[in-house]
Amino acid sequence: MFHNQTFILFRKSPSVVADSKILYPSSEESSSSQEDDDSEIEFASDSNTTVVLVEPGEKVSKREIQSANSSDGYESKVEDTNGGDISTSVAIISNDSTSEDEIVDQQTQQQKDILKLFSVKNRYRLDVTGMNMCSKSVEDFYMVAECEETGERTLKCNFMAVLNDLKGFVKTPVALGTILRCHIVRNNKGMDRNIYPKYFLSLEESGSGSGKILLMTARKRKRSTTSNYLISVDPADLSRRGNSCVGKVRSNLLGTQFVIYDSGNSPKKFNFTSLGVDLWNYRHELGLVIYDSNVLGFRGPRKMKIVIPRMLNESERYECRPDVDEDTLIELNKRGSPNTLVEMRNKSPIWNMESQSYVLDFMGRVKQASVKNFQIIHEDKPDYVTLQFGRIDDDNFTMDIRFPLCPLQAFATALTSFDKKIACE
Repeated sequence: MFHNQTFILFRKSPSVVADSKILYPSSEESSSSQEDDDSEIEFASDSNTTVVLVEPGEKVSKREIQSANSSDGYESKVEDTNGGDISTSVAIISNDSTSEDEIVDQQTQQQKDILKLFSVKNRYRLDVTGMNMCSKSVEDFYMVAECEETGERTLKCNFMAVLNDLKGFVKTPVALGTILRCHIVRNNKGMDRNIYPKYFLSLEESGSGSGKILLMTARKRKRSTTSNYLISVDPADLSRRGNSCVGKVRSNLLGTQFVIYDSGNSPKKFNFTSLGVDLWNYRHELGLVIYDSNVLGFRGPRKMKIVIPRMLNESERYECRPDVDEDTLIELNKRGSPNTLVEMRNKSPIWNMESQSYVLDFMGRVKQASVKNFQIIHEDKPDYVTLQFGRIDDDNFTMDIRFPLCPLQAFATALTSFDKKIACE
């Protein structure tokens, strides 16, 4: 019944031991049992269970518990109380010997496993030109913070560093072991906002929405043959050639395939030699989002796939900067490039008979049902959610980001969920 635990038997009801995790019965029940003097204690017949005799008012420490588990401190005569008629209280103290260092080692190993899952498979086969995409390091935007109550040390965002370099931060992967909790507001009020709405992404400072830092703003561009979103770190500057532009998202005609770019130049539209433009300013392809065709929704909830370049380390990802069509993410995905690309999918919701709907556990971050809600996972580690997005009300949404995604990749993926899709509606 109780595995690897110690039962401490008190002759009279003492104060609760500081190390105890369960007290049975309660102090009221214990005092009444003392008056009646007719309570019974039955111990589980478990070889890993130890019973220790303690005098009234005696303090019990972890060291005494450990000695009680040895042959010297064990009082076997207490076992004769099984089925007896003795007024007692029992404190059950866990013998979990996992130290803080062991917990830290376990967390470190988990982070190493996650890094390996999303990293390049074989570095020796990489093209030299694709070795360094991120100019900023994770350490530039995260700091070690210690909890005053527990003393636990964790990585947290350095918000001053984020404010000083928004463009660098939104392109930098989220630090391993942390979650960026964000908020998205959709503004579709106005003459043309219903067709070309604006989206504002804010970083929640405390993770509860009490304070926010505006990271990026996006708007669907006009006079474009397919859906095209421009992303900027300045809400007042949504120009493609503006200094605040950090990326864009473009779809195919059916709205089933979206490519995420940074703010670099397209090799198709510029003659770099004649214009004197730096050849290294080709745009990077940061991700590919593909939706399964699902006309009228007969196939159930949306199914989507995300393809991104693999990581070289915690801060750098493999560069995908094509100058010909054969090297684009679309073509590489068709051919299959597991060494340099990693594929993730949305987590399949479960049908709930009681509510007659598909459900996912968003840990309280999502309030309303929507076809736009999703969680992104890797099939080899389904319990690790890299991106979570969902509706709070009509125009407010939450988004939680984890490694290996950067805020720009995550925001662009959320924009694809907002977009109307001819073949998926």
